[in-house]
Amino acid sequence: MRTRRLRRREALSKKGTSPVIPKKLLEREWEDYVGLLNKPWRLMYTNMLSGTVRGFGIAFGFTIFTTVAVWGLNWLGALNLPLIGDFIADLVKEVQQQLEGRRF
Repeated sequence: MRTRRLRRREALSKKGTSPVIPKKLLEREWEDYVGLLNKPWRLMYTNMLSGTVRGFGIAFGFTIFTTVAVWGLNWLGALNLPLIGDFIADLVKEVQQQLEGRRF
């Protein structure tokens, strides 16, 4: 398997093309980069948009994770396990009290 890869790389290098990134793609990416540098407002808009989307994604993911974690703790508390059940029940009660106290 390894020798096959080496032979392929050697064949591609003899042709003058890169096995990883084609030359046309490199040229196109370079043109896009220079285009962004020439338009700073577009660069700022792109970065602002990507940051906003990333922030919403993190918030949404954290909400889903927390919901599943609280649901799982509530389920474990319902099993009435001797030590773990009491701890989880107290933890779930505390979380529910905090949520009821903060109505927006």
